[in-house]
Amino acid sequence: MNTRVHTTAVLSFAMTAILAASACTAGDTELGSDDGVVVSTTAGMIRGTVDGSGHRLFTSVPYAQPPLNELRWQPPRPMALWDGVRDAAAPTPGCVQDPGQTSAQVLQEDCLYLNISTPARLDPARPAPVMVWIHGGGGFAGAGADYRPTGFVSRGVVVVTINYRLSVFGLFNHPAFASSGGNLALQDQQLALRWVRDNIAAFGGNARNVTVAGESYGGMSICAQLAMPSSAGLFDRAIVQSGSCAIEWPSGALYSGSPPFAPYRSRTDNAATAVQAATEFGCSDPAEVERCLRALPTATLQTRTPSFTTITYDTPTLPRNPFDALRVGKFSRVPVLIGEVTNGHSLWVAAIVATQQAPITSDSYRSILSTAFGTVAAAVEADYPVSAYPTPAAALTAVLSDHSWACPMLDTARALAARVPVYTYEFADMTTPAPSPYPPSLPTGAAHGAELTYLFDLTPSPGPVVASSQPLATAMLDYWAHFIGTGNPNQPGLPHWSRSTISGDAVLRLTPGSHGITTELADNHHCNLW
Repeated sequence: MNTRVHTTAVLSFAMTAILAASACTAGDTELGSDDGVVVSTTAGMIRGTVDGSGHRLFTSVPYAQPPLNELRWQPPRPMALWDGVRDAAAPTPGCVQDPGQTSAQVLQEDCLYLNISTPARLDPARPAPVMVWIHGGGGFAGAGADYRPTGFVSRGVVVVTINYRLSVFGLFNHPAFASSGGNLALQDQQLALRWVRDNIAAFGGNARNVTVAGESYGGMSICAQLAMPSSAGLFDRAIVQSGSCAIEWPSGALYSGSPPFAPYRSRTDNAATAVQAATEFGCSDPAEVERCLRALPTATLQTRTPSFTTITYDTPTLPRNPFDALRVGKFSRVPVLIGEVTNGHSLWVAAIVATQQAPITSDSYRSILSTAFGTVAAAVEADYPVSAYPTPAAALTAVLSDHSWACPMLDTARALAARVPVYTYEFADMTTPAPSPYPPSLPTGAAHGAELTYLFDLTPSPGPVVASSQPLATAMLDYWAHFIGTGNPNQPGLPHWSRSTISGDAVLRLTPGSHGITTELADNHHCNLW
């Protein structure tokens, strides 16, 4: 998730035909005049810009036709051909969402664009590795333009950040649109990957060396892409940050009174939610529901953007729950880098404190555990006694960070490691800036999304990485970039990062000054209890 998106996300996160023309090679790239660089794509010519570092930037590049009118709630279609040279230096519009959740100044349904950043010098004989970044935001917020990949590009990586339809526009699985395959957000991501495969050579990238990466909802989306048969062959490795394939939240974990929640839901359950919403929109007649829904104004639908955040399985696009697909081996066999932050749930605990306008006490801690875990609440409290933590809020953060983030990540890594190379990490730098104001009773720690500041120039930014953590940020970029290039993060000068096994006993702990392999993540996070 975008770090500023989090404060809204707490209440609702809970969280193809290809054009016949072929892409030009890297040697076809033309250096333009002072106004930038001109490149040929399968749909036409685009002109980008060159920044102060010599990096080439292409923004607002359409990878699909605008999903408007009769194309609303339809699978994305490849962009139609255009004449002349299209401007690829304008700000990229974001997909419809509540204002303030992204750096994009314009929010609209016509939002299926991507951004490309390339190194200053490109060798046509040695095309660069490519990373495609899928942003987080709970499925209802965020945009690709929120992430400036300067560190990756400086290390020789071509980076593509994408938009995809959000919430009611991309995750609205109404039975009237069942023939579209469901999960339009995933289909958008998939078409963007196809666009990269067919076009990235023109930007100096290697179409046969593509890593798909994302954090939070972006990581959960990658779990789905791994399990989607139609995405096989579109990427060569995957990076899943703070959003595993086995994640779930118990009752009361996201806000007071929140129901149990998981990012993947069956078609039957999601269809019922969509039908109810359509009825509330006044679209209940089966003979007219499709026409009625497509006629609704964007602003009307926008009122429901936090209501649709789950990916639907049992669909043509995603046949299985992603974690089930991993366990039975029905997924794309590519190397995976996966990890979690130490205090993954602190943001939501901070929100619970803010909404109840009172600190969590020992009594309310016990009450929250009872709501979340029922008959095993006493066992949970015995493993996480308030006396072992600075405050009851810190104890609750430990419980929910372990239950819903760290241990599901470890389960995911173990399932993957049975069949593919996996490298697992825990980000544990406690000096990271808070993504939003925290109550005095709750230390920030390594909060959800904290690692993003070490990898990207974020807009908006939660604050700079402190000087003592700059070497860690450099090491992380080096690890990530080498994995993107080779499928193995190891390189000279860095602590060795061992491959994970099905026992999950090799995890790289990322902390300032002493990062290295630990075998204690499962014990430290009480994973045997969960």
